[in-house]
Amino acid sequence: MKQVTSACPANLTNETCVNDFIVTQDLFLSKSCPVYGQGFHNSAGAFTESWLQFVQPVIAGLWPRLFKPAPIVILDAYFGLGYNTWVFLWALEALKSLGFTLKAPLLLYAADLNATPEVWRMILSQTAWHKASVIDQTTAYLLRMAEDLEKQFPECTHRDSTILNSAGRFSLNAISHTLEHNTYYQTLEAEKPGSSVSFVTEDGRVRFEFFKGDARETFKRLNCEGIKVHAQFFDAFSPKVVPMLWTFGQMACLRDLLHPEGLWVSYCSANAVRGALRQAGFTVLESKPLGGKQRGGTVALMPAAQGALDTLTRLDIASQLTQAQHEQLNGPGGVPYESQNWMESPEVILERRKVAQKAQASIKKHI
Repeated sequence: MKQVTSACPANLTNETCVNDFIVTQDLFLSKSCPVYGQGFHNSAGAFTESWLQFVQPVIAGLWPRLFKPAPIVILDAYFGLGYNTWVFLWALEALKSLGFTLKAPLLLYAADLNATPEVWRMILSQTAWHKASVIDQTTAYLLRMAEDLEKQFPECTHRDSTILNSAGRFSLNAISHTLEHNTYYQTLEAEKPGSSVSFVTEDGRVRFEFFKGDARETFKRLNCEGIKVHAQFFDAFSPKVVPMLWTFGQMACLRDLLHPEGLWVSYCSANAVRGALRQAGFTVLESKPLGGKQRGGTVALMPAAQGALDTLTRLDIASQLTQAQHEQLNGPGGVPYESQNWMESPEVILERRKVAQKAQASIKKHI
């Protein structure tokens, strides 16, 4: 991995390459994948996408749990640069700096093909955490959201109103200290699939474990161990290029990993994926669109997550699908991707779906 400076020269514009990194619209660094021809993040920005389509729904959906002593378990699938985890931890530190007394320790599982702790540390050291306007804007919004949730859940929300650090920069300092200076990394057979990178914060309240290799193996492993996660960040490349990661079988496996009141969140709005989620038993919502897109990301809730459903829709963080969207899922558009084994190529999976779509269209035509 090339070394990248975290300071952005004045002549760099939106999405200008810094070595093999990119400066996105919110001034946070991202990358693109030449193999798939896709960026790691929406053009609106790396931080912005992670906050709006991943972290914000999870913070709001899990709000009462944040103030209980039982651990919160998060799965970050297809970890990449780690933004979903880092922004989640940043948001929790920001809440603490605003006086909210969070009690839940965190157990974070992550999975992807490559483990790159040096890149994660670089992402955390960007000057954007200190200087980008999106940090102050998000901190201000987070305070308003938290005060609203405090009114909704007064019996469980604990806050010391004498503590009020106005800027998210305080939170950034805390998280940089926690994740860079007072952590230890433990790499086990780092070049082999299934190896792990882990850290525990100095106070023991955040435990992180990254599994290197095919994330689907990690899902199976956690399922076999009886792990139940409260939220899943699902951030693979788009189903057009890696449909094998978005099949009905994968969505059913992830459902089995979720706590009965858990959430699954993603940037993806593809009907095939939403159809798979609905077929797997989830209630499917849509988060806010970003970067000029007409459709937002997807929030999928377990059947018992009625409290999260009410909170997310009331705060307008996510909305119920429209009648037209449900009709699309009921038709050929909602046919999920299916694979018979992990070795099938994307082309085979895409062609199988086309055949299934034609069959469903033919049936509907003759009804």
